[in-house]
Amino acid sequence: MVFVNTHSVRRPLKTPQGVDFWGGNGYISFMAFQHSTGAGAGNALRLAAPCKINLHLAVQDLRDDGYHNLESLFVTLAFGDTLIVTPHGGAGSTAVRMDWQYAQGPCSGGYTRPEQEPLIPLEKNSVFKAASLFRLCTGFSEGVHITVEKRVPLGSGLGGGSSDAASTLMAMNLLAGSAAAPDEMAEMALELGSDVPFFLSQGGAAWVSGRGEKIAPAPFPHGLSILLVCPDFSSDTAAAFRLLDRDRAGRATPEALSKAALVRQTAQDPQTWTYYNDFLPVFTGTSQDADKPRAGAYRRILRGITESGAAFAGLSGTGSSCFGVFTDKAAAAAAQKALASQNHLAFLTVPLARFSNRVLEWN
Repeated sequence: MVFVNTHSVRRPLKTPQGVDFWGGNGYISFMAFQHSTGAGAGNALRLAAPCKINLHLAVQDLRDDGYHNLESLFVTLAFGDTLIVTPHGGAGSTAVRMDWQYAQGPCSGGYTRPEQEPLIPLEKNSVFKAASLFRLCTGFSEGVHITVEKRVPLGSGLGGGSSDAASTLMAMNLLAGSAAAPDEMAEMALELGSDVPFFLSQGGAAWVSGRGEKIAPAPFPHGLSILLVCPDFSSDTAAAFRLLDRDRAGRATPEALSKAALVRQTAQDPQTWTYYNDFLPVFTGTSQDADKPRAGAYRRILRGITESGAAFAGLSGTGSSCFGVFTDKAAAAAAQKALASQNHLAFLTVPLARFSNRVLEWN
């Protein structure tokens, strides 16, 4: 098995149909091409790996398996990574190539390499792990080369790695001629991570509970703009849960709000939403364990989003990304420009409708 971490600039795919997806100077579509059988040798698959935000995230009790029960409202966004998967090499060979592409400026729509390109260890690369697990579970042995056009920042709470893993499972299953049944795919997804089952589903908005395996589609209003703001630091998921557990030590787990009431709010004015993220008060508070510089950065970003006219602002996942929900597209664009000028990565996007096939191209 081979892991490669190299970089190059690729021209974005442009297609005229379907949902516009963040793709550099062009647009890519979730509905561009559809196929139902396995790919032959040499066929290349191009798949979208959209990111998400958590409009609501309530962390419940600690389970016997070491994970926490969660209740969350996930929303897929028209922004994310792209995977190009090509049958290649010897039996059982998996080569993964990371092509880092972060935004050049507040409104440029272009991409460049970050100043310091991350090197993901082989054992932590979600794409390699997903391909390896699929081989283990199905016996699929054809070699593959996977290029990841990586736009979602690492440790941002946007689920980039989980989405990449889900798209890898989908690609491998297509190349293997649907060797894995849907329930087997779901089991593999949960083994890879708590967010992966959601990305393996049809996207859109969903109420996610349990460890992440219970997924119920939810409505979401049209006409909203989402501003993502990523500070110059990442957030470690395991460390975030440890911090939350220490903060709650000796206190009862807060009672969750009603699922029905929270889901109903999606149809209401975002200014009336009562969604919250249990990690936010821990990250921005004054407890002994809080990281003071980061707490100040979170507060400044959220204040900037709110003062720019957002109807709702929050933290996604375990951080570090914050987001704003705007009903006015012009205000959202102005906020993006203002926050990007403060040396933050700022992406302007929209909620993504449910999709039946994330294959963009099959050559």
